[in-house]
Amino acid sequence: MTEFPDPNSSNENPRPHHSRRAYESGEQISERFQEDEDEDAILRPTRVSVLWVIPVIAIGISLWMAWHYFSSQGPEITISFESGDGLNPGQTQVKDLAVPMGTVKEVKLADDLTHVQVLVKMSRNATHFLTDKTRFWIVRPQVSGGTISGLETIMSGSYIAMDPGPPNAKHAEAKTSFVGLETPPGRRWDQPGTNFWVMTPSLGALGGSPSGAPVFYRDLNVGEVLGYTTPNDGIGPMMVQIFVRKPYDRYLRVGSRCWNASGVEVGFSGGAFKLQLESLQALLSGGIAFGPPVMEDSLTGNGGAPAEPDSVFWLYNSESDAKSTRYKERIKVVTYVDSSVGSLAKGSVVSMFGVQIGVVSNVALDLCADTCKNKARVRIEMMLEPGRVAKVGVLNQSDIEKHKAHLLDFLRDGLRASVTSGSMLTGETVIALSFGPKPKDPKLVYENDGAIVIPGDPGGVNAIIDNVSKISDKISKMPLEQIANNLNGLLGGTSKIVNNPDTEQTIKALRDSLRSLSKLLSTTDKNLPALTAQANKTMASASTFLDALSGDSDLHHNVQNMVVQMNEMVTTLRQLLSYLSYHPNAVIVGRH
Repeated sequence: MTEFPDPNSSNENPRPHHSRRAYESGEQISERFQEDEDEDAILRPTRVSVLWVIPVIAIGISLWMAWHYFSSQGPEITISFESGDGLNPGQTQVKDLAVPMGTVKEVKLADDLTHVQVLVKMSRNATHFLTDKTRFWIVRPQVSGGTISGLETIMSGSYIAMDPGPPNAKHAEAKTSFVGLETPPGRRWDQPGTNFWVMTPSLGALGGSPSGAPVFYRDLNVGEVLGYTTPNDGIGPMMVQIFVRKPYDRYLRVGSRCWNASGVEVGFSGGAFKLQLESLQALLSGGIAFGPPVMEDSLTGNGGAPAEPDSVFWLYNSESDAKSTRYKERIKVVTYVDSSVGSLAKGSVVSMFGVQIGVVSNVALDLCADTCKNKARVRIEMMLEPGRVAKVGVLNQSDIEKHKAHLLDFLRDGLRASVTSGSMLTGETVIALSFGPKPKDPKLVYENDGAIVIPGDPGGVNAIIDNVSKISDKISKMPLEQIANNLNGLLGGTSKIVNNPDTEQTIKALRDSLRSLSKLLSTTDKNLPALTAQANKTMASASTFLDALSGDSDLHHNVQNMVVQMNEMVTTLRQLLSYLSYHPNAVIVGRH
């Protein structure tokens, strides 16, 4: 009989001895082990190890960290740029107001190889900002609009700036693919102000990239140029968008004028040389300026109201051109000249007595084979502006008709138009209106378009040349050959008289006569005192003799008359001798 060890036995080796196991069959051994297991299952208690708590906690923490990581992650977006210069995966950040909003994950070329695609991992806080109103651009050191920006990226490196757009924008749609801006936008959504538009035929001094150019109001920088658009068909004006900050946006009114502040105006005013420049920044980068509305617009009541957002204004070439638009009432006149007009062009000044009264609106060559002597002439169209000579205010139709009547009266009085030089230094050419001789038969001429024709005269250098030409014509008409022949004959006759021997003898005889007369006068001058003294004695004796006589006898009167005559004779002789002493030639030529 097989013996099994007691389960309660303290024997440390309950297993049978190897010698016995050799005689046991396999079936017996299997039965014995099955019985042992049944006994252990019945007798041993169930226990849970404390060590199992550690992996459970670790798994829970891992799951929480995984949930926290994935829940804190924002979406991945794609931004397209023309170049990926300065962008480094894992380092370059996306920032809004210097606050990190994401990190560049990958930079790769697009499939068409024309741009780069930047994969950005955004933060969870940026999720609700990613709409079709959001804008991205790369901040690098650059010069734009005369200013230097992005200098802080020299040390820290480039980054992608983000403008989320206005919060709670209507009709905003979530988006994960964006096209980045190549230049920074001029205005952020949180910057207060108003956008406007200006029209111009060309960008001019604003340059090919006017974005960032300043906007001025009374020399104050109040905004900047945001960009421009071109017409779809390439015909028509270009539209330039500007932004004006608060509170200056309310100064741009319905009647305000905008002009290009990039140019330099040089000229003479008040007898002095003047240089007008908006600012050095405007000169280098271009700019736009605007001013208050003109008085006429304010008086009519439609120019003083602030302009609405996105209002459109015309961009004038200069401030003077912008101010000239205040003269809305104009009288159209034309004149014709058949000489050079120099630098005269559209916009040139029309003046009267040195005061501007209008502008030239067109200059064109007029072929007039049947109506003018030179078969061609220059047609100059002008706009006279009565507001320059009228009182300040708005002109009505009756005022315009009065000015037309004055103009017609001026034409009857000989009003003329001439091309003259306005400045010898700048070479400016102007139209000067002046009065000439009154026409014998004044005729007022109107053209088909209602323009009044003012007779034209050459002016300036052309007038001088014309006068010289007239003098030359008069000289050429003189009988110069006949005059020269007569002059030669006169000189020949004079030469014969001078060279005649009789003339020489006559001159010698005249010389001898003058010498004799000179000797006579010298002798007379020496004997004159003695002769005078003797005459005085004779007069004294006669006076004594007359005193001896008495009464009214004839002798008394005769003697008295004789004394008076002798006294007059002596006086006359003294005057004669005195005159001959100073004018000896009077004996020959007589007294003058």
